Amino acid sequence: MYLTRISLTNFRNYVRLDLSLPRQVVILRGDNAQGKSNFLEAIYYLVTTRSPRASADRQLINWLADEDVLPHARLEGWVQRQDASCQVAMTLMKES
Repeated sequence: MYLTRISLTNFRNYVRLDLSLPRQVVILRGDNAQGKSNFLEAIYYLVTTRSPRASADRQLINWLADEDVLPHARLEGWVQRQDASCQVAMTLMKES
C-alpha cells in the first residue's frame, strides 16, 4: 500500500498543495520552515487523526484561513493497494 496523491488546503503553512507521489522513495529537502515536517504531519494526521505536535486541531489550520467565512483546513489522501484504491478526506473547522 502506498500514498499516490495528497491534497492540502489551509493546513499549517500550506495554503494549497496538490501533489502526486511516485511509488518509489521520496526525499524531502529544503531550508528550515519550508513545510517538510508539516507535510509529514499531514500524512500522519490522515492515518491516525491525531497530530504528534499540536495539542488542538485548531492549531493545524493556517492563520490566513481566519479571513474566510468558515475558517477550515482540508486534507485528502489517495492510497493504492494491490487490487483497489481508496480516498481518505477530512475537514477541520475552526470554531468561532
